[in-house]
Amino acid sequence: MMQLRLQLSSSFDNKTACILELKKTENLEDCYDAAQAATKQIIQKNYAAKFISRRYKKVYGIGIGFAQKSCEIVSLGNLVEDSVNK
Repeated sequence: MMQLRLQLSSSFDNKTACILELKKTENLEDCYDAAQAATKQIIQKNYAAKFISRRYKKVYGIGIGFAQKSCEIVSLGNLVEDSVNK
């Protein structure tokens, strides 16, 4: 399984970031599982921590599993809200 990680952030006052974890799979049937694995990695490796520590108000985590020209997308939502509610 090939993977790619992108972390996008804005320099505007609202401080919004988007963490994209992409995983490639060979079979179309495995796209959803790959997207789930991608979101699990975002949480396990705590990719949002650096944005949260910099007081970003919105940090979105998104996992994408893809094969050929198809994909499945799983969103974790705003990870800042999750860290505040713990």
